[in-house]
Amino acid sequence: MGFIKRFLKRPSSSVAQQERDRETAPLDPSQPVTDPITPSFPDGVKVLHDCPDAIVDIVFVHGLSGNRTSTWTADGGGGGGGAGDGRAEPWPKTLLPVKINRARILTYGYDAYIVLRSAVAGANRLIDHATNLVTDLTADRAGAASSRPIIFVAHSLGGLVCKEAILISRDNPERRRQDIFLNLKGIIFMSTPHKGAWMADWAKVPASALGLFKSTNRSLLRILETDDQLLESIQLRFLAMVRQQREAGRKLEVRCFFEELPLPVVGKVVSKESATFEGYDPISIHANHRDMVKFSSAEENGFKRLVGELLILTSEIGERNEPLSARRDLTTEAKGSNVFTTKHTKHYLPFPKSRNFVGRQEIIDNLLQLVFANSDHQRVALVGLGGMGKTQIALRIAHLLKNNELEQRNYSVLWISAFSMASFEQACTAIIRDFAIPSAADEDPKQIVRDFLSSDRAGKWFLIIDNADDMAILYGPEDQPGGIINFLPDSDSGPILFTTRSREVATNVTVNILELPEMSLAEAKDLLGKSLIDNNQIKDGGLVDELLQTLTHLPLAIAQASAYMNQKKVSIKDYIQLFQNTDQDMIELLRCRFRDGSHYQRDQGAVATTWIVSFNQIRDTDEDAARLLQFVACIEPKSIPRTMLPSLGSEQRMTSAIGTLCGYGFLSQREDSAIYDMHSLVHLATQLWTASHDPEREQSRVAMRHLVEIFPGGDWEDRELWRQYFPHALKVLYATPEDQDEEICELGWHVSVCLRHDGRMKEAVELLERVVIIEEKGSPEDCLYRLCSQALLAGAYKDYGEVKKAIKLLEHVVTIEGNLFPKDDPDLMAFQEELAGAYQDNGDLEKAVELLEHVVAIAEKNFSKDHPDRLASQHRLARAYHLNGERDKAVELLKHVVAIEEKILPEDNPNRLASQLLLAKAYRDDGRTQNATKLLDHVLRVRKKVLSADHPDLFDTWYTYARVLEDKGNITQAVETLDYLVENQKEALSEGHPSLLESQHALARVYRADGQTKKAIDLLTHVIVMREKTCSENHPSLVDSRELLFAFTDDSLESRRKYDPYWYI
Repeated sequence: MGFIKRFLKRPSSSVAQQERDRETAPLDPSQPVTDPITPSFPDGVKVLHDCPDAIVDIVFVHGLSGNRTSTWTADGGGGGGGAGDGRAEPWPKTLLPVKINRARILTYGYDAYIVLRSAVAGANRLIDHATNLVTDLTADRAGAASSRPIIFVAHSLGGLVCKEAILISRDNPERRRQDIFLNLKGIIFMSTPHKGAWMADWAKVPASALGLFKSTNRSLLRILETDDQLLESIQLRFLAMVRQQREAGRKLEVRCFFEELPLPVVGKVVSKESATFEGYDPISIHANHRDMVKFSSAEENGFKRLVGELLILTSEIGERNEPLSARRDLTTEAKGSNVFTTKHTKHYLPFPKSRNFVGRQEIIDNLLQLVFANSDHQRVALVGLGGMGKTQIALRIAHLLKNNELEQRNYSVLWISAFSMASFEQACTAIIRDFAIPSAADEDPKQIVRDFLSSDRAGKWFLIIDNADDMAILYGPEDQPGGIINFLPDSDSGPILFTTRSREVATNVTVNILELPEMSLAEAKDLLGKSLIDNNQIKDGGLVDELLQTLTHLPLAIAQASAYMNQKKVSIKDYIQLFQNTDQDMIELLRCRFRDGSHYQRDQGAVATTWIVSFNQIRDTDEDAARLLQFVACIEPKSIPRTMLPSLGSEQRMTSAIGTLCGYGFLSQREDSAIYDMHSLVHLATQLWTASHDPEREQSRVAMRHLVEIFPGGDWEDRELWRQYFPHALKVLYATPEDQDEEICELGWHVSVCLRHDGRMKEAVELLERVVIIEEKGSPEDCLYRLCSQALLAGAYKDYGEVKKAIKLLEHVVTIEGNLFPKDDPDLMAFQEELAGAYQDNGDLEKAVELLEHVVAIAEKNFSKDHPDRLASQHRLARAYHLNGERDKAVELLKHVVAIEEKILPEDNPNRLASQLLLAKAYRDDGRTQNATKLLDHVLRVRKKVLSADHPDLFDTWYTYARVLEDKGNITQAVETLDYLVENQKEALSEGHPSLLESQHALARVYRADGQTKKAIDLLTHVIVMREKTCSENHPSLVDSRELLFAFTDDSLESRRKYDPYWYI
């Protein structure tokens, strides 16, 4: 197919079709392939053994193609018991309770069938199964059991599901869903493929062998195919979590079992290397992958090994689950006199009380409730976007406590910055000095403060760790574990409040997390009023509201703007105008620095600077997240589809990177959708940050190339993607300098085609005019890309109603192309069809028919009867016959086209519907009203279902429907239909668009038939004026409108024109 046909003709496949055509992946040979009509996969949590005084929940999770009972049931009715009717029972129900008598034993099921012959395999991804596990297990353990320790026993893929579930629970914003992570004691992996590259022997089975199956779960199959990216991502995050918990003083137990024996034919499914962790003892079971979890007797050595590990884990739980009174030290004897009594509290606060602090009372109350109401909750994290006022809120609480203005009294208040290890140590040194803590010169000040605050000598204290944003500072780099977290005190005498921008940090240091919401309008007004010297400006409520909306109620932005207006004596009105003038002006304002006594350094007062610090942290710690941030800087900040983001190699890496950006507050996810938004001021800061690291604007090229690769073609199935991608693609196209000509032109072609299909003609014309200017500057006259751009622009002109421009441009293109290529060149034929369409719209019907007969003759010679190009050319010729009054030819040719398309295309295919509608029109003009009505009803029903109300194809259908109503004499219905149509077209189309004028012409006619003569004349006069501006003097449409107006006025058109050529104006 020729180059131009990609844009002017029917596309070969859609994004959806490409997805369907992807090669399928291999199966798991460890489970037998069955052929059920409906597979049995009992899902959710099932209790195998309940225990009223249980101290632990043991949860079994199966792998691929297993289920929650059969995976754990020995073949032949083993398992130590039965159901009494010959059915086998799973050994966790029959054998395990005898060995571990204070355990509640559960099994979890999910649809793990990856291939089915006659039913539909589940489509859930691994992350979906993991999420469901968290949801179902949380629901099962609701109430008293929610704090009971958990041990997972997971087979094969079930281990990956468990690891992902644990990570999801840890990062979950809902407190109750975090209980699984918080109460996790350990996990036992039974031949879980942690490291990828597994089933190597069996993977040689060709993918074509899957042809005998009707349905596959592609997501799980891709996991099996992955060399190591997805599995490595899960593994790295899981091990990092285990390490962080260990460093925080919590030990998560991990055990790894592997299979000793191969399966028949295919060998070992999971190798020892893949099933085990470095640093953990590998434990083997003398069985193959499938049988290693099917025990028939308590005497089997594999069972003994597994139970032995479970007993070790549960015995540790038993020691810790003594009555609370037995575990807690309730002695009241003094171990030494307190240094700080009621009269002798001391404080270390680097900032004074803020005179401009306003509101936030609800947040303060919630924080105090979390900090002081529960003695078990000694650590709380306040999380929010940089500049939202976390430090100010913490400082407010600190001074309230210091001054004994709260219910909680006589607390020493300490403040430590976590900007760096150096700042932490500097604060510790100052605390030692101010608190007069005994110390030797060679002692570590961090350890001294930790030991002191952990002792009874410190009395009651409240510690604030401010700006705890960097995991590497808190926990130390991966190659050198050890960070600030190791020097934080552990005492019932004092709570710790962390302020952080990072949700990852928050979830690692505590389970008590409070998200800082946006400042309310009332609070923002109070802050502005307190910050401005000239309070009279606050009286203009409209300007104040506009300013605060511009600054998005961000406290730091309000403080910064107030400082600028105070220093420069600028009014609110002038500041708004400056802020909204250009992006450069806005950036300069956001970079202005000020000092208000509550920042560590002067440049922290700049809004842009505070975010750039976080951007740099992301760049240093999460390369994937930084890549997304750089891409988002180039597009619109709102309504960002996940599908549009650059691929990161795996779904898990994408989820992790997005999680990082959401964790910092830079992205927010819309509820129940994969659409994200970025704070508008943050977006501007990302542009500043990207530009500072990218003086050559390479990121702009990268974003443009990515959009070229992912932007859908003109397939109607992808229309939802067009609409989501349009604002972002247009933003990049118009923001990119013209020296990136190749990328602009290629993306411009794709976007313009979709704009035309979506009925956005004006935008398509404007975009293609820019593309053509670029091509004409940089390419010779006979360059195919230049000719393609000109042809696309001509087509957009034609759709927009600027037919004369279209003809002039297309005649030029056809002449150049005809001199270069043979008559049957596909691109030349496509150009000629476009030119014929322009002739039709301009009323040059004989020219159109002659040119299209030439094209069809070549198509019938070169293509088969059902070839889409041949059918498209015949459709166009039939339309020309129809417009030229050659009805018999039009009907016969269309019947031929429709008959073929009904055999090869689905009912809602737009090409099939277009041919059926044209045949209905031909039937109507030929007097076959019944045939026309039947076909038209079908087309209208289908198009209403699949097209938006403002789609041009639906407009065309409604127009034809109204004409048939008029033919039948149903004038009232025809008026209602055309009124509805015209109102919708006026919203979507330009004033002089041919389709709108045609509908208004028809509406004027039925107004007249309905007795509304004045409305008919007024409307038709408007149509004639508009058509004279866009049509040639003998254009059939213009002639028809004039003749209709003559019929309305019952006078001679020629005599009226003779004396007053503009009588109808």
